[in-house]
Amino acid sequence: MWTGLMLFVGSYIFCVCMLHAFKRPNEEVRSYHLLLVTKDNQLHIEWYIRSLFFLARFSGKSLSVSVIDEGSTDDTLRIAEKLSRSYELKIRTVMPESSWEEWASSTERDNLMVMHVSNQKQLVKLPLFE
Repeated sequence: MWTGLMLFVGSYIFCVCMLHAFKRPNEEVRSYHLLLVTKDNQLHIEWYIRSLFFLARFSGKSLSVSVIDEGSTDDTLRIAEKLSRSYELKIRTVMPESSWEEWASSTERDNLMVMHVSNQKQLVKLPLFE
């Protein structure tokens, strides 16, 4: 049983190495900037961020994420701050008199995508799944 498992894992590692070795160096790496809009999403924010960076790494795309919080009263910001130590993650809170739309329109980023964490149906529309 262990021999079969080691053979399977070894074959997988070999195939991944071969794919990276034969990847054309002139392929352009697509980079995306995702704006996550949160408010009281402590149950979902960690899963979203970890999943997004895993999918980006797996698909060979570059991803940076900005978290804009609209006044959470739970641990959403604390969780995002903890994850910002491991991932390319910028955190900003929005005051009641301003809006995240102003910030998003003022940034000059290519491929900016906005996603509300509370709307899970938006996740499947991300180009990371292409």
